Amino acid sequence: MRPTRVMLDARMCDGRHDGVSRYVIHLMRELRKSDAITPVALCAERVPAEIGDQGVELCVTGFSRAHRPAHRRLWWEQTRLASVIRRAGVDLYHATWNTGVPLRCPVPAVLTVHDLIPLADLVEYFPSRLHRWGYRASVHVSIRASDHIVTVSDYVRNDCIRRLRIAASRVTTVHNGVEPPPSRATDPGVDRENYVLYVGGAEKRKNVAAMFDGLERLWHRGGNAPDLWLTGTLEQQCPAARARYESLKHKGQVRFLGAPDDAELDRLLSSARALLMLSTAEGFGLPVLEALAHGCPAVVSDRTSLPEVVGGAGLVVDPDDPQAVAQAIDRVITDRALRANLIDRGLKRAASFSWTETAKRTTDVYRVVLAPFSVRDSRLICSGRRPRRPGNVATGVPAGRSACET
Repeated sequence: MRPTRVMLDARMCDGRHDGVSRYVIHLMRELRKSDAITPVALCAERVPAEIGDQGVELCVTGFSRAHRPAHRRLWWEQTRLASVIRRAGVDLYHATWNTGVPLRCPVPAVLTVHDLIPLADLVEYFPSRLHRWGYRASVHVSIRASDHIVTVSDYVRNDCIRRLRIAASRVTTVHNGVEPPPSRATDPGVDRENYVLYVGGAEKRKNVAAMFDGLERLWHRGGNAPDLWLTGTLEQQCPAARARYESLKHKGQVRFLGAPDDAELDRLLSSARALLMLSTAEGFGLPVLEALAHGCPAVVSDRTSLPEVVGGAGLVVDPDDPQAVAQAIDRVITDRALRANLIDRGLKRAASFSWTETAKRTTDVYRVVLAPFSVRDSRLICSGRRPRRPGNVATGVPAGRSACET
């Protein structure tokens, strides 16, 4: 029996190193190891090295940065993408970028939703009504055209079911994985520099201002208070974070890191006293998992997906309470017994997530999506003609339950 040819949307990987890109790169890498799956990478005009170097089959298209705005992306996906999929001769299409399923998709389609955060505040993310219309339309068209939806956390799964009124049987949680680091510093006092680290974007929801608020209390107290090192630049920060930074009395204890590569991130996570993530909204929070895998304790907000990811392996705080944030950071740094316990629990927690397991559970979804199609339908798929859609596809997971238990 020939392998199932699966096209994965890798258009977003061009010049991006965020959680979605990491998800696609690692998923494709793991699927390539399977004898049952032949991954095909749907790429933009410029093929990123992370995809090209994997040796997978490439499907290079005319999609470019000019198509990135929501309305132009919607137009390209609804007018061009179906024919691209048909010509590639694949059995299944996997849209990995929250949207991206053509309404007349010629093969069964799986959609990964990482979050619905922009829908909650479209004005924050999109500058014009046209952009907002394009994004909203893209989400609803893709949901309608998909045979099944994968979410990266139970939080996002429940949000999809509630906000988009999707049948629970159409949505399966498959958590992200984490790649084991080259080395782990498990001793709470060895090779750790006196800084706490933030890794992530600069949008308002990342709540960098709350990090400044919490740490300012420690800096004002003096002593051996840790510095804050964070990715990005001051100019990239949202207005609230920039304004809070300008009001700090201890600006010298803040260091902006720009865009470190993976090797540098590995070193930073291995050397930090703690990871700080006080986001008000996250779909998953991959830096938290990566920190735990490096033996770096995490202090996270009590919002959305972060408590689900950290489990009992980190400190969870109210990001609106600067005193609680300051106390949590201080405890992680000064309480050696607590720190050692968090490192141990964090390493065990991270070990329960792997990209191999992510790929395995995603393959299970592919298998169930394709199962209702007969042999005759399979021939139709291969010939580029869409068979009759069988309707909602259940994964065998009871409603309200996750397909990924950790």
